[in-house]
This record gives sequence, structure tokens and C-alpha cells, in this order.
Amino acid sequence: MGKKRSKPALVLVLLLLGLFVIQPGALAQSSNATAPTPLTATFVDVGQGDGAWLQTPDRWDILIDAGRYSALPDYLAAQGVGDVEVLIATHPDADHIGGFIPILETLPVKAALVNGQQASSQTDQRFRALLAEHNVQSPSPGPGRPTPGAVA
Repeated sequence: MGKKRSKPALVLVLLLLGLFVIQPGALAQSSNATAPTPLTATFVDVGQGDGAWLQTPDRWDILIDAGRYSALPDYLAAQGVGDVEVLIATHPDADHIGGFIPILETLPVKAALVNGQQASSQTDQRFRALLAEHNVQSPSPGPGRPTPGAVA
């Protein structure tokens, strides 16, 4: 005849299995689960206005305008930014693109969106020369023109 086990012992074994085998997996999932990181927008005083630093949930760093002379490279470095995915220049005036020059000189930049206008200023010429020198994609948005990261 087989051994007779008591119900309390069986219940205790099942409880222990639940605590040490089943529950840790559930706890690990819940403790590792994090809410998606939201898009963050930081507005930085760049002199004559504000520059915007957007960080996407996928950790893309996007800069919109950078003032004439900018402390953005130092600020971004202090925030742990090692590269920039997209620069956006709303127009080529020096008080919007001048601050991008030290960024292009110090950080890898993948793409730049410009509005298609060109200025004859030394600032715009230097900005465009750095885009070319660092092989930064810089399409001008418009009908039928793809933009960096666009989904076809």
C-alpha cells in the first residue's frame, strides 16, 4: 500500500511551490515592466529666444533652432547626449542656426531639416559646409521629397 499523505502537507507544498516557483516570475515581470517613456520637450534659452530639445521614446534627440551662439553642446553633454538624430532649422537666419555650428563641430548629427531657403551670411555658409563635411542628410521638406525617418 502507498503512503498516505495528509491534506495539510499537500496544501503546504503547493503554497511553497506557488511562492518560490510561480510567484517570482510574476514579480519579475511586474517589477521590470515600465511605462513607456514619453516624448519630452525641453526649451533652452539660446539668447534671442528658445531652442527646443525633443527626446523621443526611442531616444532620438531632435533640436529645433539653436540661437546665434549657443551653450547647447555643453548642456546636451551634461544631459548625457552623445549624438543628435535631427537638427531642424526653421529658417537660415544666424539667430536660429548659429548655435548649430558648435553642435555640428562636436557631436555626430544624422540629419538636418532645413526649409529650403538660403542666406548669404557667413553663418549659413558655415552651417551648410559643416552639413556637407559631416555627411549630414539634409533634404528640404516639400511635396514628394522624403524626410529622414519617414515611413514610405
